[in-house]
Amino acid sequence: MRAFLTLALAIVAMMCLLESCGESTGEAAPAVPAVPTLEQAIAERGDPCDCVTENKESAAAFLEGMKSMDEVSTAELNVLISEAVLPCMQPSGNRELDRLYTQAMGGCMEFINLTEVMNEVKEEVLARAQKGMDSAKDKVKEAVVDGKQSASDVLDKLMEN
Repeated sequence: MRAFLTLALAIVAMMCLLESCGESTGEAAPAVPAVPTLEQAIAERGDPCDCVTENKESAAAFLEGMKSMDEVSTAELNVLISEAVLPCMQPSGNRELDRLYTQAMGGCMEFINLTEVMNEVKEEVLARAQKGMDSAKDKVKEAVVDGKQSASDVLDKLMEN
């Protein structure tokens, strides 16, 4: 009896497995290219030269906005930068597609202008980061110079600033 139940369960499981694979409709599944193509990357992201132009404009607007801010934290900068990068520049998760698309972007007339603006953004971010580090060092020096204080007192003073 036990052998019969085991055989019956095995048959039911096989039938369920076969049905879960789906019935053939006679239509062949569309072939997925084994090697990604530039056309596939363009279909997913749009024209590379449009992407370059739009990102150049977005980066320039970001740079102007950043220059108009007196102080901004590194965390805030990271958020602003991530918001400024358009979807066509985001990695897709497929390295080969990303490589093809990036190479196509390099052939666009505005690409050199985009790299110039991106370098300006990088320089501004680095300058602000250095300014923030210098400010933090100055606060530590002020806290230490105030005299003989315990480490707890120094940390409390830094937290106030």
